[in-house]
Amino acid sequence: AALVVYAGGAGEAPLVAMVVTRGGARGLALATRATVDPLVARWDALLEAGDAGRGAGEALARAVLAPVLASLPRGVTRLAIVPQGALHRVPWGALPAGRGVVADRWATWTAPS
Repeated sequence: AALVVYAGGAGEAPLVAMVVTRGGARGLALATRATVDPLVARWDALLEAGDAGRGAGEALARAVLAPVLASLPRGVTRLAIVPQGALHRVPWGALPAGRGVVADRWATWTAPS
C-alpha cells in the first residue's frame, strides 16, 4: 500500500505529493494549483455531462498522478489518497493510467485532509 498526501501549491509554488510506502517516503513537486484547479474543473464538468472526458482526464493524471505512480515500488496495489482543495472532487479510480484507468490496477480510497 502507499499513502499519497497532496499539499501546498499556494501562489506559484507547486503542489507536492508526499508518497509514503513501507520502503520510505518521498516528496514530489507537481504542477501549480493555478494549473491543476482548472484541469479538475474541466474534467469534473465533462463527467457531470456524461462525457468520459478522456483527454481532460489524461491531462489531469499527467499533472497530479503520473509522477506518483512512476515512483511506486513494485507490488503496491492499494493507494490511500489525501487530496487538497479541488482535488477532493477527483474520482481517483477513474483517472486514466496507461491503457486503462487507475482502478484497473490499484484499489483507491480517499481520506480528508
